[in-house]
Amino acid sequence: MAILKHFVALDIFLGMGAFRIYDAADLDNNDIGDACVNSLSADIACNTYIRSFMRLGYRGSLENVTLTDVIRAGTCPGRLRRWFKTVSKDCAGKSLGSSGTVPQQYGGYIWAGWN
Repeated sequence: MAILKHFVALDIFLGMGAFRIYDAADLDNNDIGDACVNSLSADIACNTYIRSFMRLGYRGSLENVTLTDVIRAGTCPGRLRRWFKTVSKDCAGKSLGSSGTVPQQYGGYIWAGWN
């Protein structure tokens, strides 16, 4: 079990970097404008583990101090906030697809899961 925890910690450290919620090419069929597309497809410079927070669900303790420290460290909170605010501004009044999804929905899920 201890070895597994070390592998998980190593994987989390290697997950540092950035990720995107949307790829610009996937947004081509939406009439949302270039500014909105650019905002939605911007890199979010946070540990890639938090991308899993796009799925709704209860987020209890991670039960791993190293993982918690890595996720909460650095500039991630500001990066998430900036992405959400920029998308909210650049995509105001717009929706995605026929379902009418709010553009900042998945970023909002990540933000809620991170908090």
